[in-house]
Amino acid sequence: GRGADPDRRPAGTPAAEESTDFKLSIARLRVAGLAASFEDRTLPEAGRVAVNDVNLEVRELNNTPGARFPFDLDLQVASGGALSATGAVGILPEVVADAELKVDQLALPVAQPWLTPLLRARLDAGTLSAETKLATSPQEVLDLRGQLTVDGLAVTDAAGEDLINWQQLVVKDLIFQLAGKQLEIAQLRLREPF
Repeated sequence: GRGADPDRRPAGTPAAEESTDFKLSIARLRVAGLAASFEDRTLPEAGRVAVNDVNLEVRELNNTPGARFPFDLDLQVASGGALSATGAVGILPEVVADAELKVDQLALPVAQPWLTPLLRARLDAGTLSAETKLATSPQEVLDLRGQLTVDGLAVTDAAGEDLINWQQLVVKDLIFQLAGKQLEIAQLRLREPF
């Protein structure tokens, strides 16, 4: 006997539309317990950041233009602090994102290597906590709104003398737009400076 002819279809069956577009669809992508470290060797003093317990879940991931993918992210920073974000991100035709971002006691001295080329001062201590809404789009690279707190900041000058110290700085109702060159603060409270 003869096998079925692959080019022959039953009468009345329409020809399938041929598409050259590749379709990608992933219902759920999950990364759990990841540890990673990053090093920036372009600086005079290499900048290093390590993260642990990275958990990321992205849902409804696909390559349809205009699609947004819900995500949840949480991680621990090895030098101190934690970060979590919940929101949605899109990648086609351009990158867009909307998220609620929470930073909990992020140790600031890890940023010193990036500050050294800009300032002749040393960031010795301090933590950052924040609850914000973050958005990015082709029109606005960074739109950040919310409140933040910097606790226990200690900055010394090149001779090691105290330059800036405070127990707590609270910024409420912050609006920062990078492309729009806008910074608004409804309330600024500084406790025990110097």
